Amino acid sequence: MPGAGRRCRRLTPIEASACNVFLSVGTSTLVEPAASLAFLALRHGAIVIEVNPEQTPLSKQAAFIPSGEAGSILPQIVNAVWGCVI
Repeated sequence: MPGAGRRCRRLTPIEASACNVFLSVGTSTLVEPAASLAFLALRHGAIVIEVNPEQTPLSKQAAFIPSGEAGSILPQIVNAVWGCVI
């Protein structure tokens, strides 16, 4: 899996505007600076996937909103995209 074992870091607005797919996980999309990153990605043509137990302001614009807890949804996404089980 790309990036496996690498340390996480904060996403910059430049990276959000250049990504093809944006995962928004467990955020209200109300607290800045993280709140605007998914919308920035959307404005630049990214596919946005929102994994959240509750509706947010992003929900109406997200391409996919899988139903369930992040702990079960994210491994399914990783398996579907990279073909590996976590």
